[in-house]
Amino acid sequence: MTVEQSHNGWVAVDPAARVSYSMDGFSDDAVVRYELAAGWKPLDRLPLDAKIERVQGGDIRDGFRWLSTDDATDGDYRVDLGTGHVDLIGSADHVDGECEGIDATVLPSGDLHVLSVDKALVPVRLVNLAVR
Repeated sequence: MTVEQSHNGWVAVDPAARVSYSMDGFSDDAVVRYELAAGWKPLDRLPLDAKIERVQGGDIRDGFRWLSTDDATDGDYRVDLGTGHVDLIGSADHVDGECEGIDATVLPSGDLHVLSVDKALVPVRLVNLAVR
């Protein structure tokens, strides 16, 4: 099967489900999925109930897809992997630069960790966020 995917700026893997996730466009309203155990077999796209603009990174945790963007607010989003429902959960709060990747590993410093690059490219900020 040929998969038409024009953009792949990031990939996140759910090791329990053995599924990888990405998006076809820099801004999109669907998540692209592949079954890893079957040699990256394409799965049906997961339609989202909202378009997310300028996605820079994603991670998987607790049945959700966590996304960071370089949109007008450096928004951070949570996507339900069962329903495709999108929630804006906050911002990396450094809109003067460019928000890049996100990690959803729970650490003492926070639940989400977002990389934000200053407009001068130095310094690079790693932002830790708490999710309520």
